[in-house]
Amino acid sequence: MPKASPAAPPTVNAAIVRKDPHPKRPPDPAALVPWTNAVCRRPHVLATPEELDELRSRLERPVEAEMLRRLRERVELGRTKDRLPKKGETIADRTFTQWQGPAALLYALTGDPQALAFARDATLALARANAGDASHDLSAAQALASLAWSYDLLHDQWSGAERREILDFAREFGTGFFSLTATPVCYWAGILLQNHCHVAWTGIGLAGMGFYGEIDQAAEWARWAHRTYRTIAWLQPPDGTNLEGPSYGAYGIERRLMYYESAKRCIGEDLYNKADARAAQWFLHQTLPDPKPFRNALRWGDTPEHFDWHGPAHSLFALAKRFKDPVAQAQALRFWRRKVGLARNLLFLDLLYYDPKVPEGNLEEQPGSRHFEDLDLVCARSSWKEDATVVSFLCGPYQGHRVMRVGSGDLGGAHCHADTASLQAYSRGEVLLADPGYEHFKRTEHHNTVLVDGHGQLGEGTKWFNVNRVLHFNGTAEVLAYRDEPAATAWVGEAARIYVPEAGLLRFRRHVYYARPDLLVVYDDLEAQEPRVFTQLWHAESAFAAQPDGRWGFVQGGAALSLRALAVGGQDGDLKVTARHQDLPDMSEPGRSQYELRVESPRVKAWRFATAIAFGDAASGVPGLSAHANGAEVSIESGPGAPRTVRFALDGSEAPTA
Repeated sequence: MPKASPAAPPTVNAAIVRKDPHPKRPPDPAALVPWTNAVCRRPHVLATPEELDELRSRLERPVEAEMLRRLRERVELGRTKDRLPKKGETIADRTFTQWQGPAALLYALTGDPQALAFARDATLALARANAGDASHDLSAAQALASLAWSYDLLHDQWSGAERREILDFAREFGTGFFSLTATPVCYWAGILLQNHCHVAWTGIGLAGMGFYGEIDQAAEWARWAHRTYRTIAWLQPPDGTNLEGPSYGAYGIERRLMYYESAKRCIGEDLYNKADARAAQWFLHQTLPDPKPFRNALRWGDTPEHFDWHGPAHSLFALAKRFKDPVAQAQALRFWRRKVGLARNLLFLDLLYYDPKVPEGNLEEQPGSRHFEDLDLVCARSSWKEDATVVSFLCGPYQGHRVMRVGSGDLGGAHCHADTASLQAYSRGEVLLADPGYEHFKRTEHHNTVLVDGHGQLGEGTKWFNVNRVLHFNGTAEVLAYRDEPAATAWVGEAARIYVPEAGLLRFRRHVYYARPDLLVVYDDLEAQEPRVFTQLWHAESAFAAQPDGRWGFVQGGAALSLRALAVGGQDGDLKVTARHQDLPDMSEPGRSQYELRVESPRVKAWRFATAIAFGDAASGVPGLSAHANGAEVSIESGPGAPRTVRFALDGSEAPTA
């Protein structure tokens, strides 16, 4: 077994303070789970009779009327286009489970007879499916939630025989899924920060609340779910981030909030906490400047470039309602107006979570940059305009600092990537420094970071992020310093300890200086135990073309990029710069590829890369950019922000200055 790489030299940085708002000890699993009187009346899982009456009183207002119109349209699509499960069919398709709740709510709000008929048909078809196979966790959990919603909302619409049929199925199917989850026999039970765990326990918990008093086991399902969710809530990153990235992160968040909302009503305990209050900021800074359906999010982790499958409007409406947060409300309404997530299964939750009493904030008044200290995620943008430039950087422990401190083992990192110290950039509606997206085989070489003699980071080499190897070798990383000023945002990350031991890496300190709106300067300081070839990687959706003066660049859509790899004065040897087309064979989206620019050092023990990158308008062509590097300084002579000299504190004690 190879030895772990030695830790990088310690750096003291008082500027980064990682606050922990949670109690030091996890919740007591033996603590009582109470019940409220709400569970003695119907309905109570999605809403009480009083809440439904209040919502009906608002249905003619513009926002609520449009939400209702979209709900009708969605239910009609299911009624006329989709198929329901056949008798005895295994519930392995989530489309079987997506119509019961929306149709039941539409009937409860409007009395629409077609909605009632469809809700009844969809619920009974689900109850006649194969009750003996609950092994497809995402479908099984949603089936339980959907049954609980429709059974509860339509409680007085079932005949005695239909009621017995639904209860018999829910008892057998729910017991099977609960057994798989609580024992725990299946992987999703204990990964408390991962979407599969949240989906599972939400389904079990909602079934427990929905069938309370009518299925003997139901109260115990809810108690187990609630005790688990107490711990899940306690584990949430203090900065509101999610280790799974935008898409899967939105999935987990929506399921947590679905459970929290019902638990407040039925159990009388509010599981929202300060971490949830900060989640709206994470959504805000992961969102592209010009969000549109299926193209609206940065691509950290196994994620497409959107939130659409899981909102995020309904989750943001819930956060806005709970915390009276105008910023969350503004984001939710922006996504909703732009029809992001219009095809999502849980669109009907918009009506239930939207609170018109929360004012809509002005997003343009929000700071353009943020360092999320727990995950060590940095996001910086030029403005909140549609054509803004966004730069993002990730350089922390894959589960976040707090979980690595209070937890033991992996709590849900399968969808992470081996991309520590990678950068992404988006400008003028185009991805200019690209992330590959959902990888079925994790590779460091697909990201905008560094290889050491071809070696990458500990998490690579498997379909799911190689959490066991990361934990075995205590792989970690950290943002050492961060500074945000009106003209520029700058930071330093240390990533040596996340590389495989074979790399023998002692130091990988990436200094980044982003000058608004269009200049990015990156300075990589590397050292290994033995002479190595260090390779700095840059990726894009367009080919890097060599320019006559030594720059590389491209024009893409309405944007353009220029990159200059600089020789740092005082180093022996020359840089080797090559461009190639890179196939991405192991992706969830077949046929994906990207373009790569490789900047290689000679074989040395230590090397410093200095890179200047400019963004610009396509109409002006590849941006002009002239610069040189000497020691710990990079001077920009022409191009965006010129003239300017950027200085780097090589010990990592300060973010770059100019």
